[in-house]
Amino acid sequence: MRGQRGGMGGQGRRQQQAQQIQKGADLNAYLDLSISQAEEGGKRPFKIRRLEKDGMGGVSSTPKTLSVNIKSGIIHGTVMRLKKMGHEHPKGEAGDLNLTIRIDPGEDRRWEGDGLVQLVEVNYSTLLLGGKVRITTPNGKSGNLNILANSRVGDRQRMKGKGYTGGDLDLEFIIAESSELSPEQISALKELQKVGL
Repeated sequence: MRGQRGGMGGQGRRQQQAQQIQKGADLNAYLDLSISQAEEGGKRPFKIRRLEKDGMGGVSSTPKTLSVNIKSGIIHGTVMRLKKMGHEHPKGEAGDLNLTIRIDPGEDRRWEGDGLVQLVEVNYSTLLLGGKVRITTPNGKSGNLNILANSRVGDRQRMKGKGYTGGDLDLEFIIAESSELSPEQISALKELQKVGL
């Protein structure tokens, strides 16, 4: 009986010691990348401000510049959990750092899940009659896009392999707005208005 009581007491003390280990708070931070940087990958620096032990039994807010190795083609919105890189505890171990990867899609583009959507300005007449518009894909290459007749604002065309890391690129049509109409354009619009367009 004595041995049993002693064993239970030792186990209880070990559990109590484990419970006494305190941990600092987790820290959330962001790493902003361009599309080319995300596709390339490699080591990237980022800045944080975290609580660190001050040597006097407390903690103080300290700016830090860290670096992390990014795998090539990392997905927008990925959260990397860096162990013990969060806020330090004055009497325990540091919390974790949750680093969210944000990839700038570029002008006139947005993310939908893992895919890119790019807005394409199209003249009203081209939407109705069909034609071509010039576009530039995320990899910097330019080309002509065929617009089918009777297209509408919000319609999309998908380009295979032209998006991020060789994924698909969805092209969404919007009306090309003109800040100032020429006399010829105004006259043409008036004629269209007469026939119900």
